[in-house]
Parts: sequence; structure tokens; C-alpha cells
Amino acid sequence: MLLFIWFLGSLRSHLLASEGGDGRLASLALRRWLVAAAIEMLIPAADDLGALDKDKIEASGASVLHHFSDAFFVATEYTLPILFFAAAIAAFRVDALPKSLGWLSVPIGVVLLIGPIGWAPLIFATPVWTLIVSTLLWRRAGRPTGAREPALTPTG
Repeated sequence: MLLFIWFLGSLRSHLLASEGGDGRLASLALRRWLVAAAIEMLIPAADDLGALDKDKIEASGASVLHHFSDAFFVATEYTLPILFFAAAIAAFRVDALPKSLGWLSVPIGVVLLIGPIGWAPLIFATPVWTLIVSTLLWRRAGRPTGAREPALTPTG
């Protein structure tokens, strides 16, 4: 989780540098990801609590604690789309990310909002998207954000 939070900070810095101004998209994306990361850390917490108190808890209480994990999982599903939409807007508006990644981000965000199938992009697409963006950020680390190849013009 520490590396994931480090990734979030790097993504925010990149989006902020690309976006300029008040950095609304960068701030919105970072806040949603941090909330999602906090909720994700709570997913195993309820089951762990039930396991620690297994001698003192009744079956109905254990069932409730187990279903809290499901509730945290669904809450994560509904928190993440804002990040994907913010990344897509940043890709389209200020070229912070490749436009193809922006087009990939939109359906991921939409499917996350569909309750019965939102688990699929959370489990499969989000980690792949994170690896792709991490690789892009790592490859661009030496260049200033928004740097373009210089135009060849005659000097003299």
C-alpha cells in the first residue's frame, strides 16, 4: 500500500504540473484515490476483528462483520470512478496522459459505477491501469511536463 500511495503522489504532481493553475483535477483525483485506499485497507479489517474475538462473538455478529468487508468493497467501487474521469479529462484537455489512456479510463470509470459488475474493473482494470500510468510517469521522469520535441528551425 505504501508504493500505491507513493504512486498517487507522483500522479498528482504530474497532473498538477500539466494542468497548472489551481490544479482542480489533480487535487480531486488525489483525494478520491486516498479515500479509496483508506477504504481498501478497511476491507479485511472487519473479518480480522471477528477472527480476533472468535470466542466472544455469536454467529450473527460474525456474519455482520463479514458483510462489512463487502460493503467496504462496494464503497471502493463507487469512489474510484472520479479518479478515472479526472485522468481522462486531464488527458483530453492538457495532454497530461496519452489520449488513448484517457479513452481507456472512461469505460473503466463507467463500469465501476455499475454495482453488479463493478468488481471486475476494480480487481482487474485498476491494477493494470496503475501499472501503465506508473510506467508512463517513470519514462517521463527526466523530461519536464508538457515538453515537446523542439522544432527544427534554421538559425543564423
